[in-house]
This record gives sequence, structure tokens and C-alpha cells, in this order.
Amino acid sequence: MKILITNSGRRTYFIDFLKNLNFNKLQIYLSDTNNKIPTAAQVKKENFLLLPFSNRRSEYKKKLRKFILKNKIDLIIPLSDYDLNILSALQNEMNKKIKFILSNKKVLNICLNKINTHEFLKLNKFDTPKIFETLKKINKYPVVFKRPSGNGSNDCHIIKNKNQIKKFINNKKIYFIQEYINGTEFNLDILNDKNQKFVTCSIKKKILMRAGETDRCEIILDKKIFKIGKRLSDCLAHIGNIDVDLIKRGKKYYIIDINPRFGGGYPFTHLSGMNYIEFLIKNFFNGHDFFKDYKRNLGFYSKGINVYKLNEK
Repeated sequence: MKILITNSGRRTYFIDFLKNLNFNKLQIYLSDTNNKIPTAAQVKKENFLLLPFSNRRSEYKKKLRKFILKNKIDLIIPLSDYDLNILSALQNEMNKKIKFILSNKKVLNICLNKINTHEFLKLNKFDTPKIFETLKKINKYPVVFKRPSGNGSNDCHIIKNKNQIKKFINNKKIYFIQEYINGTEFNLDILNDKNQKFVTCSIKKKILMRAGETDRCEIILDKKIFKIGKRLSDCLAHIGNIDVDLIKRGKKYYIIDINPRFGGGYPFTHLSGMNYIEFLIKNFFNGHDFFKDYKRNLGFYSKGINVYKLNEK
């Protein structure tokens, strides 16, 4: 089996998880827009593809398509929002034997635009921060300024008073204004199978964030949050994993973001005994639909730092 991870970046743990799978002759390929990334040190030179930035869509797709066909890739797993729409177009063009762990265009449109996410959540009666359509409608500070297509914590700003708003109003970038929710933060990994059916949900209580990702957390069991995850799965009907940020304030649970891919909190899910990667590979290729959910290990988890010597390119 040959697996391609796109936008692998610094997620070395994901490559390690793949290498630890008990599959015969598993070969790992990577792509990214930078060849000086930690994951590049984990594969042979010929197994790494350097791509242009995803805004050069046609060139990006052409090079990626050629690499997939040349190396006879069986499965593509994306780790970033940036190329999901390109991969969706590529999936429609390629042989159906080549599998993509990727939701359909409708799901991508909902998740990759935060205003669309808000409308979807309101329509399906989930609690989510309200949006202020104009500055005059802001009745309480702080508020959050976000870009509709922002990724992680990029271009997400907490505005504490009216005076701070001016620089964003004069900025050429497009922002929208959202209610600020202060409370206990959680991250969910919600797993669906290839047929968009709910499998399970991992719940993490956030302790520390770094560079927009969960850096330290506690794996917990919570029936109310699990039910929210199950209902979100049923309404969205995604494929594979979605990474969801949620905040509890009072008795309400506000969904903040939905990322239609493996997110930065997944290593905690995996190390707690919930191997989504193995399940999805078996599910996509063998129709395997049994998930060992009984091995979940609760407790505290924290990321560390490794250093990698990069191959000369």
C-alpha cells in the first residue's frame, strides 16, 4: 500500500503513526510547499514532492496528479485546509481505485468558510457565537475579528474596545465580527466511515494552546459532549475525521470551528488508544467497520519537541 500525506509540515507524529501500522509493505509519500520541514526527514528524497503554493491552483494540481500516477498512490490523506478544494477536484478526475480521505464539496463549503459554518450550525440548532453584521450592533466587548477563510488562529483577533477596531476596518483583508465566548475549551475528533456514518468521538479538555493547536490536554468522557459530536456527525455527514473546537459557557456548549480533516489535536486521540488511521485504511479498502473503542486511556497528554536532520535537496 502506498499512502500520500499532503501538506505534512511539522506533523512528524502522523508519519510515525503510519509507520507503526501492522501493514505489509506500507510506503509513505509526502508533499508540501516547503522542503525544509521536519516530516521531509522521515522519507526518502524520491518519496517527497515539493509543490507550489496552493494559490497557483492549476500548477499545484498538475504536479500532484503526475506524482500520484507515477508512484501509483493508493490513498491520499490531507493534513491542511489549504489544498482540500484542489484535492476534491482531483478526486473527481482520477480513477476511483485511488482513495481520498476527504469529504464531499458540500461539506467542504460548510467547513472552509466560517460564515457558512455559522449558518449551518444555526440551521441545525447548535449553539454557536452570534455574528454582528455591523459595528453598530456590537453590544458588548470583547469581540472576535476573523477572516471567513482563516486557518487555525491565523488572522483571528480579540478586540477589547472600539479604538482597536479602526486598524481592521482600514485593512484590505475581509473580516467578520463574532461574539467572544469565554469558558472551558474542548477539542473533538469526530470519526465517520467512508459511507458518512458515525463511528466514535474523542473529547479533549484543552489545557494549553500553541500556534493555534492543542499543545496540552486531558482526554475525558462526557456524555453531553459525545451526544453533540454524534449529532454534528449526523447533520454534517462528513467522511473521515473532523476536528472541532467547542467552548462550554454556563450550561451551553458553543461550537466555534469545524475543520474537515485531521487536526493538531489528533495525536492525543491516537495515543489514548483510538487509532482512527488504522480504522479508516481498513474501512476504505476492506469495508472493515469495527472500531475498538474500549481501549481509550483517559488522562493528561502533552506535546514535546524533536529535532530532525534534513536531507539535502
